[in-house]
Amino acid sequence: QQFAKSDASSVFQLLLKNAPLQADKNSTDGKTDTHHHATTLTKHQFQTSLTALSTRIHYPTILPLAASMLLVGSSVGVISPVMPFVAENLNLSSTQYGIVVSSFALMKMMGNVPSAILVERHGRKPYLVHSLFLVGAGVAGIGLSQDWMQLSLCRMTIGLGVAALTTASTLS
Repeated sequence: QQFAKSDASSVFQLLLKNAPLQADKNSTDGKTDTHHHATTLTKHQFQTSLTALSTRIHYPTILPLAASMLLVGSSVGVISPVMPFVAENLNLSSTQYGIVVSSFALMKMMGNVPSAILVERHGRKPYLVHSLFLVGAGVAGIGLSQDWMQLSLCRMTIGLGVAALTTASTLS
């Protein structure tokens, strides 16, 4: 809860900082005074501030994230069409093949929450780097796998890596 409170507070401060000035007609001298209210935002200020923040693009941050996501997506996408040939080469039954294919999704799903906790605790940069190593090790391991258990373990490693990467990419 401590992290959620600090995140909500920092988001609110960011919105306040980017909110348009509001005219205050309750001034004692009859003039309109423009200033920020320290603790409140009108609906219009909130919408304007949120729109301004969401339309700014910080390219030094976005480009490396987009490139890593593209490469990881490509490596995972290249594996999917090759899997039937790998399964045939290893003489996998349809059950074993189903376990191998679904092990990626299972570990991706199970790795999302722990990844989010770790990213919040330690920051996102280490997980952006380490997740790429996990994905690379898993992809390399697929080529070295001798049976369905090893193949499934490699797919699980890729799933954990993708979970950490997508979590670290989206949390800031």
